[in-house]
Amino acid sequence: MKIQVVFINGSTGVISIDDLDELVEKKIIIGFHRSSGWAMVGIDDVRSKRSQHEGSWKDRKHNRMMLLAS
Repeated sequence: MKIQVVFINGSTGVISIDDLDELVEKKIIIGFHRSSGWAMVGIDDVRSKRSQHEGSWKDRKHNRMMLLAS
């Protein structure tokens, strides 16, 4: 299975779902699309790990909107 991702340089691509954990751990991607919508690494829950949120709710909303616009 393939999944759409956004890399740290802002480019998008498609990777194997099997590679997702490794790319998240190595901080190579900043976001990925899942069935419920876009997930941002470090902001949204990723692989059942609870991430610490940084910045205000408005900052997180703005970052999510920027990811969707790219």
